[in-house]
Amino acid sequence: MARRQPGNPEGWLLLGLAASIIVVVDSGLYAVLDYRMHHGRLPLGETAVFIRGGIGPPLLFVFALVILLFPDGRLPRRWTWVLWLYLAVAVVATVGPRRRRGRQHRWAAHPGGRERELHGSR
Repeated sequence: MARRQPGNPEGWLLLGLAASIIVVVDSGLYAVLDYRMHHGRLPLGETAVFIRGGIGPPLLFVFALVILLFPDGRLPRRWTWVLWLYLAVAVVATVGPRRRRGRQHRWAAHPGGRERELHGSR
């Protein structure tokens, strides 16, 4: 769709979404390879974890944009309020858990599923 109708944003959204999903899945696999098999010695391991955990969940919200813009890539005037409401919900759902996670600094989840204490006695 992006090649045959380059003016239609629907095709570009789908193409970007597919490429982003591939990058997120591969970065998750690379993070597992780095921290499980090589104990954090591979380059860009932290970047892979950030991409998987920080960029992956907000990608789910792009699917609804594809549905809202279907079929011609333009949003009808009466649906603009749905778009703004959806974007507000997406921002709150994406940013909200990250703020709460920052306050819980005493315990961190271990990649193996066990919890370990960050600060204090071992």
